[in-house]
Amino acid sequence: MKKFLFILTVLGVIGLPVFGQTGFQMLEVDGLQVNIDEVRFVQGYSNSTTIGSIEIGQTVNLTENLSDVFNESTSVRLEFGVDELAFDVINIQLSGGVGIKGHTYFPASDTHVYTSTAGIKKLTGAGSTWSAPADYGYHTSSFFYHPGDAGETQETTFLQTMTTYTSAAPLEVSLLVDTYQVAYYWDGEESSRHGFVKTMPYENPSYFPTGTEVIGITYLPLYVAVNQNLSSETYVVAESTADLTPVFSNFYNEKRTMNMTLIFDDDDGSFFIGRTANWDGLEISWKLSQFVRSAVSSGTNYNLSLSSYSDGSGWSDTETINGFTRLQVGDAAGTASYTDSDGASRTLHYVRVK
Repeated sequence: MKKFLFILTVLGVIGLPVFGQTGFQMLEVDGLQVNIDEVRFVQGYSNSTTIGSIEIGQTVNLTENLSDVFNESTSVRLEFGVDELAFDVINIQLSGGVGIKGHTYFPASDTHVYTSTAGIKKLTGAGSTWSAPADYGYHTSSFFYHPGDAGETQETTFLQTMTTYTSAAPLEVSLLVDTYQVAYYWDGEESSRHGFVKTMPYENPSYFPTGTEVIGITYLPLYVAVNQNLSSETYVVAESTADLTPVFSNFYNEKRTMNMTLIFDDDDGSFFIGRTANWDGLEISWKLSQFVRSAVSSGTNYNLSLSSYSDGSGWSDTETINGFTRLQVGDAAGTASYTDSDGASRTLHYVRVK
């Protein structure tokens, strides 16, 4: 059985908090711990076939310098009967829940909510400036995305084409982690339900019961590349420029905005993949599809193609964003033309936040 050598390097990306209305809002993340079991190289997503894998088996803080926690070199284990590594999907297998170190602030009640090893804590009357209490630490949850979700969790990177490697060339595998708007707090009150905290109980009443406050993560965008150096750009997207003004400090209204992360190859500037945070319960007239699958440059502009994936249905909801210009943090808001899967067009406004 052939072995493929690789070096694993990791880039951490830390984002800003997002301001919520009452009882539900995102955290400013200072630490995020997960257990990475395995990296799998796969052909296809639905009815997929694993071609090779890398055993990891380590608890990793995704907000630190991660290059130190992985072996500098190891091998890809190919499946029986496979003599060539050919894949178009890379999966990261996670287990054991998640540890979150983060905080957020509710101006109306002058209350900071923060994590500790003893659970969810609150600090009132201290003003808006955050100063970490002595017991600020990791809140450990047995689940990832909702109570009861305690099993193995998979995060997926889709490649635009089938990629093939032989044993003649070592593999350098890079992992990029974007923690912008991934952790949240909900106070357990019925009136403040938002997103999946609102919709999940329809699937299972035991998920997010009223009266139980929760800190968790919304999704975990892990991007894996082979022989590429990745970098990310994160944008807040809205249907009105008025919603691109922070409500408080660097907090945006998460019910009136969405996030879109675009990943590029630093070596040649080519587009790699993108992802959106498409919350349920948005107070706007549209919702971007889950993945940005391609970006074709036209001068200084890009034409983006977006679609969603669901098991049993495959890719759907093809949408486009035309005339998108990459921004720097601090630039004025940009505009682009967004066309949804039904062919309806509207103007989309966006600002880069990271």
